Amino acid sequence: MVKKIVSGILLMGLIVVMSVVLWGLNKGFDFTDTGFHVMLLKHPEESPPFWQYQWFFQHFLGWLNLEILGIKIVRFVLTIISSWILTWGFWHWIQENKFFQNFSFNKLAVFSFITIGSFVSYSLQPTTLSYNTFVLICMEIVMGLVLYGITKVPLKGEGKTLMTPARYALFVSAGAVIGIMFFAKFTTAILFAVSLALLYIFIRINRGNIEFIKMISELGLVALGGCLVLLYYHLFIQSFPSWVEQIFAYQKVYPDHDMIEILEKYQRSSVSALRRSVVRLFEIPLILAGMFGFYRYYTNKNKETENLEKADKWLLGGYVFMLFYILVNASRFNWYYSGMFYNQTANNIYVLLLFTVVGIMLVHTNRHRIRRLIKSPYMREAFLVGFSFLLLPVVAAAGNNNPITLQGMGYLFAWFIAFLILFQGLEKLTNRAYVPLFMSCILGLFGVAQTINGYVYNPQRVNGTLWQQTEQVEGFDMIKPMRVDVKTKYFIKEIEDILKNKTTFEMGDPLIALSKMPGLIYVLNGMSPTNTWTHSDYHKLNCYHVENTKLTNLEKTILIMEKGTELNDTIQTCFNDKGILYPSNYVNIGDIQRFDDREEKVSIFAPIPIIKEGAL
Repeated sequence: MVKKIVSGILLMGLIVVMSVVLWGLNKGFDFTDTGFHVMLLKHPEESPPFWQYQWFFQHFLGWLNLEILGIKIVRFVLTIISSWILTWGFWHWIQENKFFQNFSFNKLAVFSFITIGSFVSYSLQPTTLSYNTFVLICMEIVMGLVLYGITKVPLKGEGKTLMTPARYALFVSAGAVIGIMFFAKFTTAILFAVSLALLYIFIRINRGNIEFIKMISELGLVALGGCLVLLYYHLFIQSFPSWVEQIFAYQKVYPDHDMIEILEKYQRSSVSALRRSVVRLFEIPLILAGMFGFYRYYTNKNKETENLEKADKWLLGGYVFMLFYILVNASRFNWYYSGMFYNQTANNIYVLLLFTVVGIMLVHTNRHRIRRLIKSPYMREAFLVGFSFLLLPVVAAAGNNNPITLQGMGYLFAWFIAFLILFQGLEKLTNRAYVPLFMSCILGLFGVAQTINGYVYNPQRVNGTLWQQTEQVEGFDMIKPMRVDVKTKYFIKEIEDILKNKTTFEMGDPLIALSKMPGLIYVLNGMSPTNTWTHSDYHKLNCYHVENTKLTNLEKTILIMEKGTELNDTIQTCFNDKGILYPSNYVNIGDIQRFDDREEKVSIFAPIPIIKEGAL
C-alpha cells in the first residue's frame, strides 16, 4: 500500500512539473544565455569554435525553421525521451541484479523520480537547448544504453555474451551520441567516454567474465560510433583538423577559463556546500544514525516479539519526527528555492540527505556485511554504478567555469539514480521499506518545489516572475508567441523604433551587443560576427570575432553598449581594420533605459553612412 502511495505521489509530482514547464515555455525572454543559444542554433555559420552541436541541430531539424518557442519545445521533448531511455536501461539492469530483489519502486515510480531530477535543470539553466542541457540529454541516453548493455553480460560460469545485431547497434549508437556530445562540450565528452570505458571494464572484471575479445569489440563499436560522427562533421560541416586549430586559437583569447582558477572555484563551492548543509545541521545525520544504531542494539538484546514491536514503533516515530525536522529547517533556510539567486544553495538538501543515508548505512554495517559486499558481485556492481552516478555531475562540469554546486544541480538526475541505489541498500540493512520510500518522497517533492520556484518565480535573467510575462511584442515574428513583461516589451520596441526611424538597418545586417545581450540581436533580426555573446571588456575576444567572421558588410555594423563605455585602443584598431570605423565614423543615435530596473542606460551607435537623412 505504501509503495503505491509513493508511486502516486511521484507521478503526480512529475505531472505537475511537466504541466508548469509547458505552461511557461512561451513566457519570459532572457537577453543573455537564452538569446545566445537561440542564435547559436539558428546561425551556426557565425558561431565560436568551442560549440559545434548547433550544426547537427541545423542538419537534422533546420528544415523546421524553428524559432525560440520551437527550440524550447524540442528541449522539453528530448528531456522526456532521454529520461525514459535512462529509466529503461536502469530498470533492465536492476531486474538482472539480485541486489535489487524486492525493489521498493515500480517502473513508473522510477521514471517519475528520474524525470523530476532531469526537470530540475529548468530551475537554473537557460530554458532553451543550451550546450549544458544538450550534454544532460546525451548523458542520459548513453547511460541508459550502457546499463542495458551490461545486463547481457553473464556472470562467470553462466554462459557467454551473445553478440547480436541489436547489441552491435546499441554500442554504435552510444558512441554516436558521445560523438555529438563532443561537439557540444568536448572536455566533458572526453572525460565521460574515458570514465564510461573504465566503468564497463570494471564491471566486466567484477562479473568474472572479461571475454577480452568481445569487450574490445564492444568498446571498439563505441569508438566506431564516435568516429562516424567525426567523419560526418569532417565531410559535411568543416575540416576536423581545421576545427581543432580554431579551438586552440580561440582558447588563447577566451576569458575566465584558467584551469587553476576553475579548480579552485570547484573546491571553494564544494566546501561551501558542505558548510551550508552538513556542518550547519550536523545534528540530523548524527541523530538519525544514533536512532538506528540504538534500535539495532536494543533489538539484538531484546528479541521478544513484544519488545521488537515496541522498538519498531519508537523507530518509526523518531524517524518521522526527524524527517519533519529536516523539512522545517529546509523551509527555514529556503532550501526549496532555486533559480538565478539561489543556485548556490539549491543542492543543500541533497547533500544533507546523502550524508544522512550514508550515516544510517554505516551504523548498520559490520564485518559480516562488509564481507558480503566484497564477495557478492551484485553488491559490488551496485556500489560501483551508484558511485559513478554520484560523480557524473563532476564529469559534466569539466571545463566549465561555473561553481561545481551550480553544475551539479543541472545534472541532478545522476544523484537521483545514485539515491535509488542507496535506498535499496538502506532497505536491506534496516529491513524497513518505509525508510527509502519516505526519503524518495522528500527528494521528489523538493525537486518539484525547486523546479517551480526557480522556473516560475526566479527565472534566469527574466525581468520579474513568469506570472508577469503577459505582453505580446507586435511586429516581431520570431517571438510572436512569446509573452514578456511591460518593461521588456517597451525596451525592445524603443530600440526597434530608433533603428527603423534613424537608420537603414535591414534584416541580417551586423549588430554587436557589447553589453552581454545577444538576445537583442535575435529579436532585431541581426547578425553578429562569430559570436553574439561578448562585452566591451573582452578585448582580444572581440578582435578575434571580427577577424574570423564570414560577414562581408561589417562597415554597416551597429554597436550596442552600456552608456559611457569606452572601447580601448586594441578593440578600436582591429574594428577599424575590418571596416568598423568606430568612433570616427559613428554617432550615438539613442540612449535607452534598461528593462531590468538597473540605473544604467544602453547606448546605440551607428555608422554615419547608414543614418537616414534628417534623422539626427
